Amino acid sequence: VLDAENQEALYEHLGVFEGHADEDVHAMELIREIFYDNAELCRRLPDAVLDRFAQVINEQNRQRSILQFFRTIVYTSEGPVEENQGRVLRALKGAHGALLLCARKPDFTMRRKIMTDPEHEDGLKNAHGLLAYHLELVRLLYMTEMGNRPDGEENCRMLLSVKDFATTLCDDATLLPIRSAWGHLFRRVYLKGGASSEDLAKKNSMWNILESCGAALESFVELERERRRR
Repeated sequence: VLDAENQEALYEHLGVFEGHADEDVHAMELIREIFYDNAELCRRLPDAVLDRFAQVINEQNRQRSILQFFRTIVYTSEGPVEENQGRVLRALKGAHGALLLCARKPDFTMRRKIMTDPEHEDGLKNAHGLLAYHLELVRLLYMTEMGNRPDGEENCRMLLSVKDFATTLCDDATLLPIRSAWGHLFRRVYLKGGASSEDLAKKNSMWNILESCGAALESFVELERERRRR
């Protein structure tokens, strides 16, 4: 792990490393190290660099390493880097191909095929596979919702509707790690809030929607209810 002084020194040459990030995974790992747990540097990341990485995913290949970099810049040991949470969401919205297997019927169909096709039974074990990328993406979306940004949930809801969550969580083909990641994201996006009557009414409405999905969600719903009773 680089110390702050070395991070600052390497940051001055960010453009050199950035130019190789789309073809060299080691360059991407070094860029992550430059920003790792350094909230000040994370806030100074140029918009152009962030947008370029999102477009690399969109146009060329879906690199988990870029998503891992996005996770690095949205959360440090100091807590959420709120400016970057919003910036990353906007970048992902602008690069539709980056939101692989998340929404829209073709994405759902592809995700289900990958999870049920015997040829892809080790999909999550393949670090360069589509399912591994998708799981990393859902975890990144969760981290963009950490904290108390007033526009946080609304931005994520624009990407993923309740129907998108229900379709994924209620499909018996959804692998457990993916179901768990989507469940945690759903809880963060739709069930976070205060104890006002309006907030509670919204939460109960969301639970009613999910509970109507059937047996596939019974264990998840029960665990969540138990957590809420504590």
